[in-house]
Amino acid sequence: MTATALAALHREPARPWTVAELARAVGYGSESALSFTSKRVMGIAPSDYRRRARETEDEH
Repeated sequence: MTATALAALHREPARPWTVAELARAVGYGSESALSFTSKRVMGIAPSDYRRRARETEDEH
């Protein structure tokens, strides 16, 4: 995932982001391009990161 995508997710944590919306918001041409980069850089898909982040927020 890119720093820009992470910032978007954390800036609007309650927003029901889809990976496609997030990809467009941060300038990726497709959902698969963002997913590929995310898995390569962070080792996790954007949808999994988003789910884990929400679970963590729910715990607090």
